[in-house]
Amino acid sequence: ETTVILSISNYHWSNGKGSQPGQIGLRNAIGLELGNWQAIGSDGMQGVKNANWTIYPNITLQPGIYLITDSEPSTWSQNTGSYGAGFSIVNAK
Repeated sequence: ETTVILSISNYHWSNGKGSQPGQIGLRNAIGLELGNWQAIGSDGMQGVKNANWTIYPNITLQPGIYLITDSEPSTWSQNTGSYGAGFSIVNAK
């Protein structure tokens, strides 16, 4: 069923330095960009400034597979458990 994406947060720990917020985007399964939004930064673990980048797109998506993009993949937190994919939290209704 259709889903409204309320927020997306990408984690930018960057070795405890955080990173100046950039943009978070969404693409559909065929690569069409559905939006690219300027993120707002907030503190992460241990008070790291701008470790969390959050957008509030309020976009309605049809059922399917979507890709979250990030304007600074080099600081987007990931590990071997995520197979190199960045950490994100999606809130939807």
